[in-house]
Amino acid sequence: RYGCTASNLHGNASATKVLVTRAAGLLIQPSAEVTEGTAVTLTCLGTGDEEEEKPLYAWYRNGRRLQESSSPSLEFPSVRGDDAGAFQCQVRGRNGSDTSEAVPLRVLCEC
Repeated sequence: RYGCTASNLHGNASATKVLVTRAAGLLIQPSAEVTEGTAVTLTCLGTGDEEEEKPLYAWYRNGRRLQESSSPSLEFPSVRGDDAGAFQCQVRGRNGSDTSEAVPLRVLCEC
């Protein structure tokens, strides 16, 4: 918690602000390189105190928004070649938002 107080001939003014640092990260399980048909879970990590607030997660593939939900995970029960791309998650909560770096998911053909 940071505070600032200013005083001059016209009076006093004070303000406080809570500084919350986040560093959203993206975990791909079981691996960032999988064969078609594999179950893949993407999880948004390091997103603050979930007991204190209920954040919203937005998912992006190649810069295009896929969906928004209250779950920190995005699941592909049977990944396809079309599902490959660079994924990001954005978390939004009471104290602001943070977006992960883009993490590539490669889907190999089972030819």
